[in-house]
Amino acid sequence: MLYLDTHVPDALILPDYVSDLHAHLCDIGAHWFRMKPDFLDMAGASVEAVRSCTSGARARPSEPHEKNRFDNYDATALGLKYKSDEHCGYVTANVGSRGSMWSCAVRFDASGDDPRTLFTLNPDSVDNYVFLEQKAGRTTLKDQRNTLDLTVDAVGRETGSRLVVAGMSADRLWLRVQESSIGMTPAKSGIDLALPHNLFFGCRSNKKGLQKTLGSFVLQDVIFWPDRNVLEPDHAGTLQALDLPDLWEG
Repeated sequence: MLYLDTHVPDALILPDYVSDLHAHLCDIGAHWFRMKPDFLDMAGASVEAVRSCTSGARARPSEPHEKNRFDNYDATALGLKYKSDEHCGYVTANVGSRGSMWSCAVRFDASGDDPRTLFTLNPDSVDNYVFLEQKAGRTTLKDQRNTLDLTVDAVGRETGSRLVVAGMSADRLWLRVQESSIGMTPAKSGIDLALPHNLFFGCRSNKKGLQKTLGSFVLQDVIFWPDRNVLEPDHAGTLQALDLPDLWEG
């Protein structure tokens, strides 16, 4: 065997191949919310809860989620239906994030290109939160207090599933849209987010109002890593697996 005492750039090191996304996410402690019938608690056509298939976490309708608690599953696109200007949100409480390092992947269908809020990480004890939104051809990850703001073009398919991965680490926000290159903010003082965190799907909080932040799309999958940013170079294997459509069906 040949050994070279030479530094090899990270870009030249092949990531570990992931052949089973479910098993991989279980191993690294991720919450994978799949919006498929096997993982939904249904009451007629109403989705009363979404169960993580890799952990014990469970997402339930947020408090303002009233008139849309019926017929909110799209059997064609296999996901939860969201409507513009109407509160159709779900939330899972205390997802266990350390606050300074986390990441979240969102897979969705937005043929109308108006999803607006995709997810929000909102703590109970601090008047600030981080949210991901897509509107007017742009994808933005930022906090409510405008400490950090990262926006990239919302490149993607006109129809079918889209994938956005967002994260936070090293006092930066990180963002990746489809297979495009990763963008990140310059390092600044950390965003003030205290524990515990609540993860919202398709809305900002449990408060009524903010209808202008509520868009139209079908949410298919949410994966949340509470203690790692999969957009960092040492998680290339995970990121590579997310780009393989077949692994989402496993």
